[in-house]
Amino acid sequence: MSVNLPERQKKLRFAQNLALTGYFSLLIILMLNIVWLIPSRHFPTALVLLLIVGPLLIPMRDLLNKAVSQRIHENLLYPFTVLLFLHIYYTWLSRRPRKTD
Repeated sequence: MSVNLPERQKKLRFAQNLALTGYFSLLIILMLNIVWLIPSRHFPTALVLLLIVGPLLIPMRDLLNKAVSQRIHENLLYPFTVLLFLHIYYTWLSRRPRKTD
């Protein structure tokens, strides 16, 4: 049983929109985190933005154009994204006040 073409295109369009939503939300969350929520005390904000957000700008053109190499960039971005979210989470945990009994 094969999937008809319009249904397959709908699924593909949904997956592409989901990837774009996740990509841009990651960019926004990182920029908010670096600039406003948890600014760095030791490094200039522009340098931190360049080093952390800069590599995410490389696949933007392919993602927006829905290029074939998009799958390669998505596979390369996944570990980077997980590591960044872990870093943000542990940074947030380290800045929370600790309860003393």
